[in-house]
Amino acid sequence: PLHVISVQPTDKPTKASFAKNIVAITPPSATGQYGVKYTIDNDAGGTSSSFVRVTVDQQAPLAYSIVAEGSSFFSSSTGADG
Repeated sequence: PLHVISVQPTDKPTKASFAKNIVAITPPSATGQYGVKYTIDNDAGGTSSSFVRVTVDQQAPLAYSIVAEGSSFFSSSTGADG
């Protein structure tokens, strides 16, 4: 299995945390693009990192959270596209 071992926002206003392989991202309410770098590992000692980009647009219609089957990542910010 894969395990989230770290998350780090790529900008100061974005907040991110993880617990039990679930990553929570809270972007600021200001329009813009914000990012988070996350790192995972596996039981064999391998690691990999990637980025999540969140676009905040005050004119965007409200959207529901998007979660892919088997995914540990979610976005729940109103007006944000994750």
